[in-house]
Amino acid sequence: MTENVALVPEVVGAASETEQQRPQLTLVPTRITEGRDELNLAEWPLSALSDKSDPSIKTIYFEDKIFDRSRNEYIPRRVTITGSDAFGLPTPLDEEVLLALIQLSKAHGFTSKRVYFNRYQLLQILKLPANGQNYKRIEQALNRWMGVTMYYKNAWRDRKTQSWVDESFHMLERVKIVTDERHSASSDTTSYFEWNEAVFKSFQNGNVKALNYDFFLSIESAIAKRLYR
Repeated sequence: MTENVALVPEVVGAASETEQQRPQLTLVPTRITEGRDELNLAEWPLSALSDKSDPSIKTIYFEDKIFDRSRNEYIPRRVTITGSDAFGLPTPLDEEVLLALIQLSKAHGFTSKRVYFNRYQLLQILKLPANGQNYKRIEQALNRWMGVTMYYKNAWRDRKTQSWVDESFHMLERVKIVTDERHSASSDTTSYFEWNEAVFKSFQNGNVKALNYDFFLSIESAIAKRLYR
């Protein structure tokens, strides 16, 4: 049986300047059973549990205590998530979009902070119909992840040093969305996003785990999806 694939642009090779500016197409299965999840992002909730959260609430936080073997003591951990005035806090669907971006990066081998894509293929990976409403939802999700600030206090695991550290960042550093994708032959006319350095380093350091992404999408409840991760 032939597996359906989504074509996702990727910059490969190092030949000529012209070739470098022309993203090639990488095949990404639309049915992803061997997906990946970043361990820090999987451990803590990143959004409210409803798509209809109170717009007046711009900050949420989660905290706990964990035993740190290197210190031989329990340490408090806290994650604070602050949304922008324009776009607010992330929603459960925004988390799904973020997880889809991780699958795109995994398909690219976690080799670059910048990942080229187009909106239609992203909707395929999310198993959402290609219509105006869903195109808008993707754009909203990307804008939220640009605007949200994450504050990890003793809560970001540095795999390289095997320690809990403080990190503060925006999930995405840059997003470019090309709405006319009929002529996306070069990097100037192709959508892309760029991970924050802290997240990208975590990918490269192997701080990821296997995830049956296709099964994840089949789960209906946002709470059940969070527990599965």
